[in-house]
Amino acid sequence: MSRQTPAHIPVDHAGQLANHAAIGLSALESLPQAIAVLDPHCRVKYVNRLAHSLCTSSGPCRMLCGYWQFREEDAQARLEELVRNVCVPGRSSTIGGGFRMRSGEGPPLQVSVLPLKASHPLASPRSVPLALVFIVASQSASFAASHVIADQLGLTATEARLAASLAAGKTVFDFAALQRCTMHTARSHLKNLMRKTGCRRQFDVVRLVQSLQAG
Repeated sequence: MSRQTPAHIPVDHAGQLANHAAIGLSALESLPQAIAVLDPHCRVKYVNRLAHSLCTSSGPCRMLCGYWQFREEDAQARLEELVRNVCVPGRSSTIGGGFRMRSGEGPPLQVSVLPLKASHPLASPRSVPLALVFIVASQSASFAASHVIADQLGLTATEARLAASLAAGKTVFDFAALQRCTMHTARSHLKNLMRKTGCRRQFDVVRLVQSLQAG
């Protein structure tokens, strides 16, 4: 990969236009974290405005010839490892991971990497596995609100609320009481949640949601 920074790096503009039409540009741009969609080699398929703003001459990130890179070598190595892990074809149970990295004199950054679901509007039409990368300042408020969980993991609003509740240390019984539904209904939501996320245990759901936390 070339180490020379080109004057301008196109980031799959045609694909972005199609993606924006499918998911809504305002929704992506209004989320309070930087978002990048990368292929298994960390080639950029999409970045939102906040992610692009990190790629300045003094910023923690850069795009070289269409590839996403962190300036900190350890962070880049960890990113590449996580992206490879979540982009293994057919590995439906992969739940991603995250790490923190330094950001100059600013607060540390929390980086979370998740597999992009094949049903997501940003998914590759050629079925190439893609990684969804979130970057947020660690001192920022948690961004794993239920509507974000629903949007990014392909869940219904109720399933996302259940996921957020489990990550907060609540039980399915607590959720049923809060939602004023029967345990049968709550367990049905849990079953659908586990199926859609590829998780086999409630603990895996907790880890998945916590990987979206700013920490």
